[in-house]
Amino acid sequence: MTIIDVAGGFLAGLLNRMILAVVVLLIGFIAGRVLGKMTHRLLHEVSLNKSLKQAGLNVSLESIVSKLVTYSIYFLAIILALEQLGINTLVFSVIALGVVIVVIVSVVLAIKDFIPSFVASIFIHRKELLKKGDRVEIAGVRGVVVQISLLETKIRTRKGEMIFIPNATLIKEKIVKKN
Repeated sequence: MTIIDVAGGFLAGLLNRMILAVVVLLIGFIAGRVLGKMTHRLLHEVSLNKSLKQAGLNVSLESIVSKLVTYSIYFLAIILALEQLGINTLVFSVIALGVVIVVIVSVVLAIKDFIPSFVASIFIHRKELLKKGDRVEIAGVRGVVVQISLLETKIRTRKGEMIFIPNATLIKEKIVKKN
């Protein structure tokens, strides 16, 4: 075997790996975009943003989650393409793991107060513990229930102050209804 044969074989193998890496990138980017849009549509169908607005949160969670899906797939495609080229992906794997951990911790911290209040809201509505217009005393606060949302209950005091009590707190506290 001559040097030309070895060089030709090496270049052919490199060209094949480069073509495969480009194909992986293209498929990954297309899949990321499609799955991101599908995620957005799915979340829009369940009216996630509307539910959050009713809860008093003005956050476009539909867009955030769909972009997270899209960019996660992009990142995975880049890692797979680099692996096809023979580039060590240990660094990228560590970075990906770090990003995943940060996202999981962020989501847990973001919903740790949301879930108990949301469940309490369902309990309040099903058991009809409170209704708009009820005169109540809750946690030392006296007033009239103005609104019961997914996360909190608004109470107007005699002085005209608006008090916001998380629904999770309502379930834990003694509620005194007055006529």
